[in-house]
Amino acid sequence: MLRHDQALAIKDVHLTAVAMHDPGAQDGNGYVVETPDVAILHGGDSLYFDGFRALARRWTLDAILVSVGVSLPGETLYMDEADAARAACDSGARTLIPQVWWLPSSSVRRIYYFCRTDDDSSHHTQARRTSLACART
Repeated sequence: MLRHDQALAIKDVHLTAVAMHDPGAQDGNGYVVETPDVAILHGGDSLYFDGFRALARRWTLDAILVSVGVSLPGETLYMDEADAARAACDSGARTLIPQVWWLPSSSVRRIYYFCRTDDDSSHHTQARRTSLACART
C-alpha cells in the first residue's frame, strides 16, 4: 500500500495515493489514476471532507468515484447523495460516479444535482447542472 502522496508509475499510467476521510480505516487512501488523456480519483469509502478542494488545486479531474449509501441510525459510514455532489463540485471533477451501496432505487433514478459556485468577480452565485453516471457495486 502506498502512503499519502506516494506515487507509482507503470509506463504512462501514474497512481498517486491521496488522503481521504474514511471512518473505518485510519489513514485511509484514495487514489488518483492519471494517463495522458484522463485523471480519475477513486475515493474509496471516504466521507465528504474539505480535502476534495485541495485535490482540485493539484489535479484536473475528469471523474471521481465515491461510495454512496444509507448509513445505519447513529452512524455515518457512507456519503449521501448531497455529499457526493459536494465532493464532485469541490474536486472540480466533470463526472461523479457513485458506487452505490444500499441506496433506495428512487435516489438512483434522480441522480442529478445543482452545483453552486461563487463568482468572486461579480459576487453572485451561478448554478451548473451536471449529470452523473451511476455504478452499482
